[in-house]
Amino acid sequence: EMHKRVMDLLNARIAEGMNVVYIPGNHDEKLRHMKLFGKDFWGMHFADSLVYTDPKNRRFFILHGDQYDPNFLKDKGKILYHVGDAAYDGLIELNAITSKAARKLLKKRFSIAAFAKKKTKNLLGVIGKFEDVVCASAQDEGVDGVICGHIHHAEWDTKGNTLYGNSGDWVESCTALACDNAGEWRVIDWMEERERLGLSTHPDQNSPHPYGAYREVTERQLRHVQKIWPSRDRAELLDELREKRRQIIETTRHIQSLKRDLKL
Repeated sequence: EMHKRVMDLLNARIAEGMNVVYIPGNHDEKLRHMKLFGKDFWGMHFADSLVYTDPKNRRFFILHGDQYDPNFLKDKGKILYHVGDAAYDGLIELNAITSKAARKLLKKRFSIAAFAKKKTKNLLGVIGKFEDVVCASAQDEGVDGVICGHIHHAEWDTKGNTLYGNSGDWVESCTALACDNAGEWRVIDWMEERERLGLSTHPDQNSPHPYGAYREVTERQLRHVQKIWPSRDRAELLDELREKRRQIIETTRHIQSLKRDLKL
């Protein structure tokens, strides 16, 4: 449900005319080899990178960053590279246990995955080397700065003559980069923001959802379906799509009800 709500928000922004660009990274690099890559699909543009101009007229080269992994990790040691990624994914699973224990014992948030990854990358000097090579790519592109992710280490700083921004990640660290209308950038630490605002630990999927309407069949989706069946009557097609969606929702609710009964 929470993932669907993210898509509902994106659909709402797309409907308002916002340009949404999907930039894949090392965990979804297969997208780079699919036919949708470099094209618009369902209102989003899929690309390997993007040059963005902020309100202060500064140009930024935006990419995930795995393209510039140090050679000793990706090329000369691919096994180490992939084993490291797999190990990190395993640590993410452990976070549900360690985070609760840390909050009770230490009275603060602690992530074993973030700790292990940061210590490992500091030990290998990966963060510094990564920042150097990414900033060099910004100079090659002739832009003012670079914005990336990949190393799960959020930051906004100046490296030499290059502005450097890293969004961290939204899976474990819950950080992001944001730019306001005046062109001021900042790192958002959602865990801190959530505690400051006094929000619940986990969002309630039954809470009011302001973008729920965008999960309905939208005008944009209807245009795509009409390309498949151009001879179909528009009103009939819309009614059929809505009925199919209603059936899917009812089936999903029935399955969830059965699962709850089985647990009882």
